[in-house]
Amino acid sequence: MKRLLEIIQALLLRRGVYLAKSSSPDSLKSLLLAVWPFETEHKLVRIGPGHRADGGYLVPDDLDGIARVFSPGVSKTVGFEEWFLSKGIPCELLDGSISEPPSAHPLVNFEPLWLSSFSDSKNITLDEWVSQKSVIDEDLLIQMDIEGAEYEALLAASPKTLERFRIIVVEFHELRSAHSRMGLRLFRSVLAKLNESHLIVHTHPNNCCPALRIGDTLWPDALEITFLRRDRVSVIGPMAQLPHPLDRDNTSRKHMRMIFPD
Repeated sequence: MKRLLEIIQALLLRRGVYLAKSSSPDSLKSLLLAVWPFETEHKLVRIGPGHRADGGYLVPDDLDGIARVFSPGVSKTVGFEEWFLSKGIPCELLDGSISEPPSAHPLVNFEPLWLSSFSDSKNITLDEWVSQKSVIDEDLLIQMDIEGAEYEALLAASPKTLERFRIIVVEFHELRSAHSRMGLRLFRSVLAKLNESHLIVHTHPNNCCPALRIGDTLWPDALEITFLRRDRVSVIGPMAQLPHPLDRDNTSRKHMRMIFPD
């Protein structure tokens, strides 16, 4: 039987199909439980585009004192960043897919680079980017939408750099890979690292891609998660329900919502 499976796998690999042991439905349910957000003394506010528009996120209303915003993966839109620019807060933008900044605002600083786990002529690490563009005592915010590169960028970042960010907003992509044991470990590792210094305060499935069914669980392929640094929180309790009243679908595709796992 083992030899037969090896032959089948070899044939499928030649056709670009890879077989791997799948994560158990229970492990995926436990991961959904791990990303269920907490309520704190800070209410959530929506920043960025509204109805059926990608790029809008819910963040805790703990924004006084944010000195600088970092936004890797901006592409050609700055809907989220415009709110901070209107408050006189500088925005550091990063995207290797474009050569010109998407905004000519004087407080925008743009670099045509990819956020990565190493630095060279086309890539830069989060540690190096933050050290170059901010003053050591500044409280920062980051909104990261980098199409799957978030895992290596965050795992490569030092705890000291991550703690510079009061608020971290990450759109996690390709979560279908969590169906494999390797993908599940990768996502869990990133969450564990961020949870050392931050607390999840909002979770929203992006309905850009269809959900996948594993057992009786629907699993999103993209998930927006907002983290608040733990030193900013004194009152903690599980969020009563999702979606939040300020949540909006990202596209006109079928609506998705998180349901608290049993």
